Amino acid sequence: MKRSAFASKSIVLLAFVAAVIGIYIHVRNVEPERTGIPSIERPKLVVGIIVDQMRWDYLVRFDTRFGDGGFRKLMKEGYNCNRLQLNYIPAVTAVGHAAMYTGSVPALTGITANTIYKDGEFIYCLADKETSLVGEDIEPGKVAGSSPRNLLPTTIGDELRMGTNFRSKVISVSAKDRAAILPGGHCANAAYWFDKRNMNFVTSSYYMEKLPEWVMEFNHEEKEKVVDEWAKTGWTLLYDEKSYEQSNERNKKYELDLDTEKDFKSSPLANTVVADMAMRAIKEEGLGKDDMTDMLAISFSATDFVGHKTGPNSLMIEDMYLRLDRDLARLFDYLDKTVGKGQWMTFLTADHAAAHNPAFRLDKKFPAAVWDSKEMTDVLENKIQEKLGGKYNGRYIQKLNCFQVYLDMEKLEKQGIKDEVETSLCEILMEMPDIAYAFPFKKVPDYVPEPIRTKAINGFNPKRSGQIQIITENGCIEACAHGEDKYRGTNHSVWSPFDAHIPCIFMGKGIPAGWDNRPHVLPDVIATVASYLNIQEPSACVGQTISFTE
Repeated sequence: MKRSAFASKSIVLLAFVAAVIGIYIHVRNVEPERTGIPSIERPKLVVGIIVDQMRWDYLVRFDTRFGDGGFRKLMKEGYNCNRLQLNYIPAVTAVGHAAMYTGSVPALTGITANTIYKDGEFIYCLADKETSLVGEDIEPGKVAGSSPRNLLPTTIGDELRMGTNFRSKVISVSAKDRAAILPGGHCANAAYWFDKRNMNFVTSSYYMEKLPEWVMEFNHEEKEKVVDEWAKTGWTLLYDEKSYEQSNERNKKYELDLDTEKDFKSSPLANTVVADMAMRAIKEEGLGKDDMTDMLAISFSATDFVGHKTGPNSLMIEDMYLRLDRDLARLFDYLDKTVGKGQWMTFLTADHAAAHNPAFRLDKKFPAAVWDSKEMTDVLENKIQEKLGGKYNGRYIQKLNCFQVYLDMEKLEKQGIKDEVETSLCEILMEMPDIAYAFPFKKVPDYVPEPIRTKAINGFNPKRSGQIQIITENGCIEACAHGEDKYRGTNHSVWSPFDAHIPCIFMGKGIPAGWDNRPHVLPDVIATVASYLNIQEPSACVGQTISFTE
């Protein structure tokens, strides 16, 4: 009896031990339950939209003429940040696209202008001798290509790719190479842009050695159809010309010639083709089709091409935005049908804005002037030569670019006259009627007010920028053309709100409708997207997350 009882107890004990071991093994092999940690519910697709040279006030000026599915849908259903500005200078295309998608400033991105100074020479910001252009009718290796290698930090697309172990896809589309490559970032699956010769979409050997079949098909079918339509009709207004009450009548005094029959890239249908290409990319690349969040970056460039030639008050700009409104409506409808309602998000902003045409401003009794860098380079060189005599054998000024003076610093330092040259040039510039401030970046005077001071510092990269910053009087802009045409058209690059105040709207999965009049800056956009996606912000991000609830 005793042995039987002992055996029974032993069996029970062994069973208990086995059960404990079994539970332990089960716990070790089953993923622990998440308690107190919110689940990550990312959208299937993020669509970033940049409208090149879009002023914020276009949303208000043209609101009554927009349809319900494009800009008005964004404003009605999205979170509107109405006081967002660039926090750096210069306000130009490459700088804006780089700063936007990195959440940073030119001082840290290294993209300080469309043309940068690197390794002792001036180069296009995307120049890369190791790459070549890739297109159906381009012989491999024969046409110089472009790449994001001059961009120093990561982008939001790069971080999304890394955060999903490169299972997320990132595709970028635009008419301009810099507006496609910089948003795409270093790790994009692909970036596509217009070939200037025939408006076909091309790419770079940085991404691939051959265009995908679907891109070639698109070029031959959908793109050619739109281009043929343009060739037959040219630019015909959507409505009767007299109904464009928010714009000026066409005026040669204000506008540069716009060839509405031949210049397809400056037509509203160029934006239509970019929108069509973006939608084709969603279909062919399977964007937003699985559990991995994908990203599509779209930049509409025709608005910039036309804006430069005609200015913000032109009838053609109004018609351009009314047509773009329709393209956005088509895009949003397509996203609902293919990715699914409530399964995608978008953010829309701009790389920079633009000034009113200077001749128009003068006619309306506003202060206005133009600065012609091409002309002023020789003027400044002659004045500094006259002031310093034969102290230097050669030209003092290498280049004027985006209101910065580039000097041959190495030679000037060897001769011990660098400081004297900088001081003398600043004195010469300050004597000119249209100059408010001129200062060396390394010695920004205390009397330079905010936000100019911070914007100048944020725009300066010591290895790629000029040595002297020029700040013009309010209303003085860079000439868009030269000679008799320099008061026609318009430009951008200065610190003023007319160049720096841009739209910013977030819309989509989990984003409430809202109207935010607090001040924000461009880097805040990507800081917010990173927070929204719950991924690491880009490596040089300096933005602050915008709260959708306050």
